[in-house]
Amino acid sequence: MTSAWYWKGSGNPVAAGIEVGSPATANAHEVDFDETDTDDRHHDKPVHEPAHVVAPTPAPSAFLTLGPRPPAPVAGVTPPPAPKPQPVAEVKEPEKPKVDENAVEGVWVQLDDVEVCDYSGGGIAFITHRPLPLSTWMSATYPLPVDMGPITVTGQVRSMRRRSVEGRNRTYIVGIQYTKLERSDQDRVVRSIFKYELEKARKASGL
Repeated sequence: MTSAWYWKGSGNPVAAGIEVGSPATANAHEVDFDETDTDDRHHDKPVHEPAHVVAPTPAPSAFLTLGPRPPAPVAGVTPPPAPKPQPVAEVKEPEKPKVDENAVEGVWVQLDDVEVCDYSGGGIAFITHRPLPLSTWMSATYPLPVDMGPITVTGQVRSMRRRSVEGRNRTYIVGIQYTKLERSDQDRVVRSIFKYELEKARKASGL
């Protein structure tokens, strides 16, 4: 049985120790998740956003004057000096709150209908109906061939390409690079690949 989860949020849940099945963080509802393929209509942001209307600026008129008109000059009278412009006080913008780039906010979300199509000691590729952005954190559990039991891995999305299959819904092949894999689990993966290739060669030779 293969199951896969992706981190919908920000930060590194693996480093923060947030395991699959943990409750969502307090600010998970504020996290936006921009997906790479807009044609699939998987939007977590509101579809209808309030329109921002800007009123047109009226064109200046040649017949309009701003403020009272200056008095007409009188012969033999020196006009008073024009008032000196007052210095404009500098307005400082309020300081923006500092953002903690290491903050972890979000929740683990399970993917449906995941099918493993390739794996190695450094990564795994699987087929899914949902596009995932690069660097998305993933956690997956899948069975190793030749009856070597299931294994759970964590990693990040490093590649994604569309896979067109006639008569089926659009699917994607997502490549995951392991970021946390114990040496003993890595040895199990390598041994299972070796045994699987050996078994395939025996069947091909008819032994």
